[in-house]
Amino acid sequence: MQKQKGFILPIIIVSLVVVILGAAGYFAYKQYSVSKEPEQTACTQEAKLCPDGSSVGRAGPNCEFADCPAITNEAKLTSFEIIPSCNGNAGGIIYPIGAKAVAKGKNLTKIEFWIAPPGTGIGDVLYNQSLITKNSDQWEAILPSDMWVIDLYVVGYDSDNNKVGKIAIGKSIYGPTSSGGSPNATQYPKDCKTDQTADSPVIDSISPNFGLKGTVVEIRGKNLSGFEGDLDIYFERADGKTIMLTDNFGDYSKTGGNLIKVKVIEPCQRGEKVIGRYSGIESECNYIELTPGTYKVYAKPWGKKSNTVFFTITK
Repeated sequence: MQKQKGFILPIIIVSLVVVILGAAGYFAYKQYSVSKEPEQTACTQEAKLCPDGSSVGRAGPNCEFADCPAITNEAKLTSFEIIPSCNGNAGGIIYPIGAKAVAKGKNLTKIEFWIAPPGTGIGDVLYNQSLITKNSDQWEAILPSDMWVIDLYVVGYDSDNNKVGKIAIGKSIYGPTSSGGSPNATQYPKDCKTDQTADSPVIDSISPNFGLKGTVVEIRGKNLSGFEGDLDIYFERADGKTIMLTDNFGDYSKTGGNLIKVKVIEPCQRGEKVIGRYSGIESECNYIELTPGTYKVYAKPWGKKSNTVFFTITK
């Protein structure tokens, strides 16, 4: 009996040591083990149609479809242009007979077209509403052939008759005339490359299609260059806010409108003083922040929007 009691204490001690060593090994494994991240594979360029009519692509390490944007009934004025039109010989815009002023928006009940006539002491004039037609979310007004104004703008209204936006052409506008009323009484230039006759911009690929903020991205396609060879690309967040990035890498004389190369980062910080690219006037930076998420990416040279591809900013 005394011999058996002598074996018990060593057995207990050995058991406790085994338990302690096992627990220590388990916690060490949990703390220092590193899981291997899945390797990225090339995502296909297919897209999924969302309830709001937009589409999202595959992105991220596992190539899942990005989340569709939240459906919103927010009223907004989205664009305004004269189609067709061309730069005139006095810095303004000239249009041919039959041209239209075209405004687009979402969830608007009314759009007003306003004319700013030349001369001092003359107030802005509301365009004749009976000459305006609406087709879904697009409003159109046929312009008279001999009109000459220093600006043309539109104002949108929501269902409560609140103003929700204003877009101005921002230049003098005139049509062909023989009356002498316009300082540019001339025929519409036959060789003018208008929005309707310009070749459509097309994006063939974006590489890579995901990455951290600051990633350098190459967008390849056709007819991507705009005024004076500008190479600009737009990134649109899920909330509809956009940021324009400009190619400061490429050589337009070599790549033409076939390549846009940009760094996915804000060109300036909000509140920072910047100089206008064309005006040379100092202003305040108001770019949106590029936050993690999937962005629609497209070009819009000469006001004509390309097809959409997608880029995901990872965390």
